[in-house]
Amino acid sequence: MKNLKINLLFLFALCGCFASCEKVGEQQSVFFPQTLYANQINKITEVRLFTQGKEITDADIITNFIKDETNFNLQNQAINTNEEIFFLSKSLAQFGNPKQTYDLNSDFSNRKTDFIFSSQKLITVNPQSLTYLLLKFKEPPIATGVAPNITYTTKDFKVAYGNYLDLDLSALSYKIKQGNSTPQIGIAYNLPITIDTKALDQLQITDTVALQYFTYNFKAR
Repeated sequence: MKNLKINLLFLFALCGCFASCEKVGEQQSVFFPQTLYANQINKITEVRLFTQGKEITDADIITNFIKDETNFNLQNQAINTNEEIFFLSKSLAQFGNPKQTYDLNSDFSNRKTDFIFSSQKLITVNPQSLTYLLLKFKEPPIATGVAPNITYTTKDFKVAYGNYLDLDLSALSYKIKQGNSTPQIGIAYNLPITIDTKALDQLQITDTVALQYFTYNFKAR
């Protein structure tokens, strides 16, 4: 009986030790400011191509549309290890060069994302463009000026998963060709509303959109 009590006491002590070690580890794991550096690129989806009312699955057509575009199939390219995310604090981060400051939204009660960053500086947008309409996280644009010279601005949103030492930044590569206009090509560090025809209902028969979803992994050194 005495040995049983000793064993139980030892077991409780051991559990308490593990619990305190985990707590201390969590508290000491991050010190601000904290810098994360680009580590690798992970492909989430293949390149998907859409036109009016349908998705194009012909591999030759897809390859021809995105050929010479470096924003696609990023996992095959060398990553710039100088890219970084700089956390000034638990709720403040900087991206890019020159650095732009973003607030970290901590209201995730109805979201599955771990990190939603919103820019402190407003950016200019076209609220009718597909590059804006395709994004999941956005705010209504603010109109300034008098017609026909109206400018729309809003916050830029970046979406990521992970923690302050190991973070996956979402990257949506796109090429949008509407009629005879110059293609819109770029990367949005956001999430698409959905990659299917429901999000592309305004496409005309002469319009084509290529999308591919990646994540950029950033880690502390």
